[in-house]
Amino acid sequence: MLVIAFLLFAAAGAASLEGLAETTNVSSRITYYTFPEFGDMSVYAINVTNATEALKMFMDKCQRNETNFNQAKYASSELTDCVLSHINGTRLMQLQSQGIQRIGSTFCNMGHAVLDCGEKFLSSVTPCLDDVEKESKQILLNISKYLTNLLCSDSIFSQATDVYSGMECLSKNHATFEKCLLQLSLFEFPEDVKIVRILPDLTGSKEKCSNLKNSASCFQEAISKCPASFFGGILQKIVDIVFTEMCSKYN
Repeated sequence: MLVIAFLLFAAAGAASLEGLAETTNVSSRITYYTFPEFGDMSVYAINVTNATEALKMFMDKCQRNETNFNQAKYASSELTDCVLSHINGTRLMQLQSQGIQRIGSTFCNMGHAVLDCGEKFLSSVTPCLDDVEKESKQILLNISKYLTNLLCSDSIFSQATDVYSGMECLSKNHATFEKCLLQLSLFEFPEDVKIVRILPDLTGSKEKCSNLKNSASCFQEAISKCPASFFGGILQKIVDIVFTEMCSKYN
């Protein structure tokens, strides 16, 4: 699920570069590349402003192995297709008129399906991950499994109305939530380092954990504008598990 959150950074302002890739500038040093000619493969690059170089660096990470590269290059589009095949906004909104048990069952099944999509994605790209990404991959899996279990807990949908008011609030205030995401600063690297990656760096550090606390405060302030107490409770649980996975050694 955090993979999907990470992809939000590429949601706006795409433009062509060298006719090879669509790009989004996350910051002055970070560029998000999507390569349409390579199965819409998506990577983010640190201190790499040339799409050709970014592609070459990624192929080198795959050890110039055609099988590894072919698996990885289609993984992004397959993930998107897989997730969208299980998340139907119209269907979810129609559930509002149905019973709590039906709502809970649907969200639980959806959570497991999306988790399967994510696990398939991570399996496909694993041969092209560096050591930091491999550690981040395990953290990502742990967080995603926790969130799936959370969706399937007996009490999570005890207030069905709050579920929908929370979703509506998220939709109306998406810009604010994206701003909070950026405060996580998962993409900070030394000035002289060139890196191309698929996954964000979820490995912990004192600075990142401090940023995570600040981001949590930002989210809480945004959530306070929403009428649903349910949504705030879910958010706090998500923040807690992310903080535990990333920052337990820095407490």
